[in-house]
Amino acid sequence: MDLAGRVGADDIRQRALQYRGCARDELGDLGGLDAVRESVDLGLRLGLGRGTALAYGNLGAELFELEGPAAGMRAMRAGLEFCGQRGIGEVAHWLSVSVLECLFDLGRWDEALELADQLLERHRDLAESYEGVSLTARKAHILACRGQVEEAAALKARFLPRSRDIGDPQVVSNALAIAAFIEQADGDPGAALRLVEELEHATRDGPACYRADPLPIVARICRAAGEPGLAERFLQGADAPAARYRNCLATARAVLAETRGDLPEAASRYDDAGDRWRSFGVALEHGQALLGLGRCATRLGRPPAREPLLQAHEIFARLGARGLLAETDRWLDGS
Repeated sequence: MDLAGRVGADDIRQRALQYRGCARDELGDLGGLDAVRESVDLGLRLGLGRGTALAYGNLGAELFELEGPAAGMRAMRAGLEFCGQRGIGEVAHWLSVSVLECLFDLGRWDEALELADQLLERHRDLAESYEGVSLTARKAHILACRGQVEEAAALKARFLPRSRDIGDPQVVSNALAIAAFIEQADGDPGAALRLVEELEHATRDGPACYRADPLPIVARICRAAGEPGLAERFLQGADAPAARYRNCLATARAVLAETRGDLPEAASRYDDAGDRWRSFGVALEHGQALLGLGRCATRLGRPPAREPLLQAHEIFARLGARGLLAETDRWLDGS
């Protein structure tokens, strides 16, 4: 950036601003977000095309982690509008997949599935790309949550081998976690645990964010299998600073406390996790935390047990998450 300033290479400075800003955020200096915003503004002032589009994407990704999916999607969609005005198809393609991730978190699953199908139909080779693996995995995740496990398993057979070929933690992290969830939903807890073991090894030496992000799925799989030790290993090296990953850690610690049988601690931690996810705007994890709180309160004989379960029921009904809806109803019957 210093050299670019001396020779008047403002386009180089614009690119460096966003990369430095993202790096600062990853290291816990959350003021890096201002540098990414400055990169967008500078790109617009300079009339840059692809550099500005990429800055919008990086701004959306940072907001997604720091402030939640709604803020992330606003930046992504601003970037899509910018790309549409200038015919920047490559970056628009990446931004569209990022929008799908925001739609998933916001609980707008019908829109997410529609967008996934549109993108897969429009780009024949998409399923083999970085973005396509993530997109196909997320589509399979929604289908499995909605009880369409056979269709989800067919998609898993496509995205899982390709994610291993790519090998990048940003692809492998979600793909292995979702594949493990599908195996569990398909009634094979042993296969689910083997994928969790593979994921633990694959993320052991990488950035903390890729280890933290799948923690809620991992912890719940380990709870169902009675293997808390495996989930506890994931907590090592998962201390990413962004709010999204702190929320993931909060959920994992609640699940682990429940697995160990410490129901008062688990209830307190689920209550905290639910507040975090509600304010952050992630529907599925908010519902999961409410369900966990309701489970613990029911087993403890606490009178407020019914209220969180009713709230969870409302969320899962809106999502169409059949398995979670059925589990919630069972706990409501006993509350």
